[in-house]
Amino acid sequence: MYNHNYNKTFSVREVSEIIGVERSAIYRLIKNRKLIPNITRPIRIAKANLQTFVLKKAPKAPVLWESDR
Repeated sequence: MYNHNYNKTFSVREVSEIIGVERSAIYRLIKNRKLIPNITRPIRIAKANLQTFVLKKAPKAPVLWESDR
C-alpha cells in the first residue's frame, strides 16, 4: 500500500503556522541550517525534516500522543 504522507512537504507559511513562529523565523532557521528544506525553489520542507526539527527542540513531545494506559 502506498503511503501518501511519506513525501508530504510543507511551505514556509504552513511550517510557521504548525510550529507557531513568524515566517521570518522559518527563513532564519533555514539560512542557519537548523531546518533543512528538500526543495529550495519554492521552499518546501519535508514532513520528516519538520518532525526531526520539532523533536530536537522538544525530545519528549511524543508522549503527548501516547494513549493513556
